[in-house]
Amino acid sequence: KGELVDADGVPRVLGHNLDGIAERVAPGVAAGQEYGLGGAWGDAGKPTAGKSWRSFDRGRVCGDGPCSRTTVREAAQSYAVGPPYVIHARDAVPLAKAWLRAVPDVHAQYPYLLAEMYGYSMAAANLSLPHAQVHHLMVSNAQAGGEGWDWVDSVPREQICGGAADSTPPLATRFDPSLPFSNDIHPPGPAAPAVVHFCQRYPAGGQKFGKHSVPHNAFSCDGGVFAFDAGKAAAAAIGAGSREAVRNAYVLCNVLPRLQAAQLAYKRDVCPKRGLTTWNEARTMHA
Repeated sequence: KGELVDADGVPRVLGHNLDGIAERVAPGVAAGQEYGLGGAWGDAGKPTAGKSWRSFDRGRVCGDGPCSRTTVREAAQSYAVGPPYVIHARDAVPLAKAWLRAVPDVHAQYPYLLAEMYGYSMAAANLSLPHAQVHHLMVSNAQAGGEGWDWVDSVPREQICGGAADSTPPLATRFDPSLPFSNDIHPPGPAAPAVVHFCQRYPAGGQKFGKHSVPHNAFSCDGGVFAFDAGKAAAAAIGAGSREAVRNAYVLCNVLPRLQAAQLAYKRDVCPKRGLTTWNEARTMHA
């Protein structure tokens, strides 16, 4: 394991292995969170490929570019990444355009989950833009390894949900927009994951969040906003009997208050523009 510390020796970024990773991104030097994509597309079109990739024509996506020659090993080691991506501004536009071009042809041949992520991998490979794969930038699956759960697992449990309330995330992971943003005067946050990819089901303290259960009127004037009991979630984190339960409480305390705040901001901006003088802010929504 390795960690990056600030000038005072305070850990700011955690990772499983930082050997060989550049200190900063630069043109041609990128990084991303490793996802379980593997490198199967590097065998696409070959008899040895998996069933979903056997008839896949890489030429439709790559032309005769570098990604038409990417091997399984290269695909797995340099392009099996997902959000958040960290790339230099000079690479952002060419990569975005290449990704946009790639996705329709990938999905036409691979009409399954993650097609757009494979499109990104192939687009990056076609630009010869390998990504250093790190594990600390994102959390998603409370049962999984290879994600940025190190900080969540190691800090005092009181910090997991401490300070969380309606529309207010925990103090430890709260961003203060009133502070001017500058690398010199804006202090970096804790060594917490940068992104919560909330695509699982997270129960804690008698409440839960699951993306497939989000009501279709989540952003509307007549629907309520997400209910959130910070006290119960905090108690669940402190009294949890397993690491998974603590992780679930962490996601719940970081996702529900932010979603609630977004809902309220939407209502208070959009509903008056529709000529409404009242709208529903009741904490009655569940997912």
